[in-house]
Amino acid sequence: MHVLAEVRIGDLEQFLDVFADEGLGVRKGHGCRGTQVFTPADEDGRVVVLLDFPDHAAFEAFRTDPDAPPVMRRGGAQGPPTFTVLERVGVFPH
Repeated sequence: MHVLAEVRIGDLEQFLDVFADEGLGVRKGHGCRGTQVFTPADEDGRVVVLLDFPDHAAFEAFRTDPDAPPVMRRGGAQGPPTFTVLERVGVFPH
């Protein structure tokens, strides 16, 4: 299952450093199979992250993990993320 997370941040480099190190451990601890990080082309101070979890229970365990918020704060998150659970409704080859 995929989850879209959006969060306001201070410094992108700081966020990516913590996300790639401490954040990786938290995500992997809940079975996250991969992530992609994006920034809106016309906006600074916000990242959009696509997370791949094996199921809803794994995502919920990650979402409610008390260790996650302090790691996010060290990465410069300026508040909690907004999560959107995505449901695949089609795949169209190009």
